[in-house]
Amino acid sequence: MPMILVKKNPRGKVIRELSSEEETAVKTVCGLKRPATMAQHNLANDLLREMREYDAWLQCDCIPGDSPAMNFAALKNNTGTLYLSSFNHEHAPECPMYRQLSGNEEETSFGASRHPV
Repeated sequence: MPMILVKKNPRGKVIRELSSEEETAVKTVCGLKRPATMAQHNLANDLLREMREYDAWLQCDCIPGDSPAMNFAALKNNTGTLYLSSFNHEHAPECPMYRQLSGNEEETSFGASRHPV
């Protein structure tokens, strides 16, 4: 099953599936943080803007069942940068979106900002 955008309220209502290009862009830019093309950066940014516009969460496909790994598009106030932030539980360790969560909602356990784009 591909990654999907779901509504925050009513919780979990599917908005749409991500295209394979969008999924690759998000996993490359926000997850793996590997060098990406301008097109991939644009796709990832467009998706984050869409998430904020439609009050949506990104549901990852790495954990099956009733409690999947979810992300929301957060905005850094000091820079205006959109980034993905995880909540409810971590992604599967083999997932490109996996970050070990710290107690601080804005940081990974390494102290880095989570998933900036």
